[in-house]
Amino acid sequence: MDQEIRLSDIQLRNRKVTAVSTMHPLFLAQNLTQVIGMLEGLRRMEDDWAMRSYARNTAVSIWCQLSDYAQGRISGTLVDLMGLDADWYERISCETEMRSGKVFYNEKESSDRFGLLMYAMKGGLPCCIRYIHDDEAREVRGIIKELHGNTIRVNQTPTNEELLLDKKQ
Repeated sequence: MDQEIRLSDIQLRNRKVTAVSTMHPLFLAQNLTQVIGMLEGLRRMEDDWAMRSYARNTAVSIWCQLSDYAQGRISGTLVDLMGLDADWYERISCETEMRSGKVFYNEKESSDRFGLLMYAMKGGLPCCIRYIHDDEAREVRGIIKELHGNTIRVNQTPTNEELLLDKKQ
């Protein structure tokens, strides 16, 4: 895929080469149709507000790893042939150029404000959510127990009372 990868501390064990690596094996040997399948799945995941930033950043990371040929083939030919959203592919291409070569992000870096709710929930981290209800600013502190559809379920601290928030608030 025209990417240079350097491995250090290579070891040979049982006729297998092993090396310590933090690289995610997102791409091994996908053909362009498989790549489009992944990208289209990520494009649809952007409809889920909790996953939006993760999906977008993953799509941009995938696009960064494609060769110039593959990017051109997808955006120049396959988008039209397959009836794909050309504007979306143009947006991830533009975001790729703005990234200055950084392919992988940690979870906090890849999140928007809603993605940070997912980060807090997955880690069981206490958080503070500010929201507006009946034109009044409110705040809840606690542990997020569920993000589903447009709702956020929070166990408030220190009372441990459950509060259900609607994302529209």
